[in-house]
Amino acid sequence: MNLGNIGEKIRLLREKKGISRETVCEDERDLTYKQLGRIERGESRPTLETLAFIAQQLDVDIADLLSEKKELPKRYLELKNLLFRGIKVYQNEERAETVDEQFDEIYNNYFEDLPRYEQDTIELKQILHDMTLTKTAGSAEEIIAESFDRVYKKDDLDLNDFLIIKLYFNLSILKNEVDTEEVKTLSQKVIEKIESAIDLELLVIGSILTSIAIILIEKKNYEELLKIIEIGEKLRKKTLDFRSKPVFCMLKGKCILFHQKDPELAKQHYQEAITSAEMLEDSFLSEKIKEELRNDLIEYNALFS
Repeated sequence: MNLGNIGEKIRLLREKKGISRETVCEDERDLTYKQLGRIERGESRPTLETLAFIAQQLDVDIADLLSEKKELPKRYLELKNLLFRGIKVYQNEERAETVDEQFDEIYNNYFEDLPRYEQDTIELKQILHDMTLTKTAGSAEEIIAESFDRVYKKDDLDLNDFLIIKLYFNLSILKNEVDTEEVKTLSQKVIEKIESAIDLELLVIGSILTSIAIILIEKKNYEELLKIIEIGEKLRKKTLDFRSKPVFCMLKGKCILFHQKDPELAKQHYQEAITSAEMLEDSFLSEKIKEELRNDLIEYNALFS
């Protein structure tokens, strides 16, 4: 057992989760603050009993502390990438089947051998996928009950933290129970992380911005919505994730329609959204945006004509 490696791994995991040494050690009956410090610096060899205690406090498997970092299977990484970068489901059954097949391949061939963190990523992504399809909470409420306070107070967010935040926003929308202060705090926290976030984290942030936009539309807070749209457009250019363009163009159209009360200009943005969807060969989304435009114009005429 390489003392330096395992101590460094414990320290990095602890800091990544935003947990202090004092929190790990609790009343110091099983492990003192000074002992943990020596272990993290590679100055002391932990017993298996101590490692089991630390793993429990950090909510990881003891194997994650003992094992050397190994490369993840290439096919697993391809499937994971598809789950984050592939087709958007939008409650389309045919698309949902494709995504379900990707999850099945991961669970059947790779899941048991994945590090705990990767397993959590896949499970969170699965819960979000199921919520989109069924419009029910599933196990989302349990996850939020277990993890929300930790993520809410944490500064150094990682991919799974962003997925939990996405889960929180989606659950708030689903249950129509929006805590304005929590939404404001989390929104600011997520936006502040755009500069330092990387790769898949940025894609999840983009998805979170969409959820924030939906909440702002429900609240008819169009000034804040315009700010979120602007941030989303900058993020899209940074990530080159053109799949999000149709939705943000449509959201801008909604702002112009209901906030600026300019239906002709709004139609131009809806049309840009439709064209963008067609360029992505996404006929399902294109038809959804056309339907949204028709419904929004009916609502606009009822309100302002």
